[in-house]
This record gives sequence, structure tokens and C-alpha cells, in this order.
Amino acid sequence: YGEYDYIDPDAPSTTSLIYRLLCAWDKSAIDEDIAENLYAGLATDTGFFKYSNTTAETFELAKELVELGAKPNWTYVNFAERESINKIRLISKVLETLTLHEDGLVAGITIFDRFFKETGCEYADSEGLVNYPRSLEGVEVAYAIIEKPEEKVWKVSLRSKGKVDVAKIAEELGGGGHKYASGCKIKANSYEEAMDLLLKAIKRGLEREGLIKYAVGQKA
Repeated sequence: YGEYDYIDPDAPSTTSLIYRLLCAWDKSAIDEDIAENLYAGLATDTGFFKYSNTTAETFELAKELVELGAKPNWTYVNFAERESINKIRLISKVLETLTLHEDGLVAGITIFDRFFKETGCEYADSEGLVNYPRSLEGVEVAYAIIEKPEEKVWKVSLRSKGKVDVAKIAEELGGGGHKYASGCKIKANSYEEAMDLLLKAIKRGLEREGLIKYAVGQKA
């Protein structure tokens, strides 16, 4: 953090904060390129306006950015419809690891380091893959756990459909974020140990919201 922090946990995207600041300073400085970049951030952070962080403010901001020159179709095509064949192969491998927990309330994928080598993909290609388990009917919490051998950690992305605050789950594991999207890094001696820590934290998150209950004497 810097000397001054501008934080709004209810904002749909960081780009909305940037837009507010630009408008306060000089709205006329927002040219077509700036509008396009702000729109791209807003669209991707809200899952192209389908996530639960999409609000009336989101659409009002999108409207203003389009009026300033942003092109919705160009943004969607260039951000959502440009997958490489290697990325599709990576997705295929990752989906084979898809696992359900807690009677389908939790779903997750594992991305082992070897998957990148086998498909010729980069780590950046794993961005957004957590949305596959998130899309399953009945799932409230989704995770993607990614092997990072060079750091000796497992990187975790968490997503919620709204009933569970995944920021609290991530914070328990040393990370952070916001209610709908958060992340953390887990130091563990094995994949099994990392998964045990992750799933126990997720179960505690479900329990906090009353979505599951443990038997007497049982601990998450």
C-alpha cells in the first residue's frame, strides 16, 4: 500500500475506482484507448456482466465507457475468443482432475506443473480456469489449486457464487481478496497436505454460512 489507499470492497472492479478518479481529475482526458482499457477491466472482472458483483453501477459505467469509445464486441472477441490449441489441450487435462466435495457444494480442479510442459502452455494460461468448476450447478465454492514447484507452494484461486465469503477462507490460509474472488498460497510438503489444508478451510467457510453442519465432536 502507498501513502494513500482508495478501497471500495463493494466496487465491481478496480477499473470503476480508476474511472471515478479520472472523472474527478479531468473526464475529458479519457480518450478512446483509456475507455477501451477501462471497459476491458470492468467486463473481465464481472465475467462479462454475469458474476454476482455486477450491479447497477456496473452497467452505468459500461454505458459511459461505450459512449466514450469502448467497443464491447471487440473486447469480448479479443478477451474471450482467442484460445490457442495448446490452451484447449491444457483445459482438457485440467478438467480430468475436476472433483466434487461436500455433496456438490464445492468443486475444484488441480493444475500440476507437468501439464504446462506437456501442452506447451505458460502459467498465465491457467488464468480463469477456476470458472469451469464454478459453472457447475449447485456449486457454491470453486477452487483451482496450481503447483508452483519453483516457489515450493501451491497457488489457490477461490470463487464464490455469493453465499460464501471466499475472502475469509483465503485469509485463513494467508491470502486475501474479496467475497467473490480470492486467492492464497499454501506451503506444504505434498499435494495431499495442501489439499487437506484447503478443503478444511473451505468446509469452515461453508459451516459459517450454515450450508453444512458437522456431527458432534467432528472438526473441519
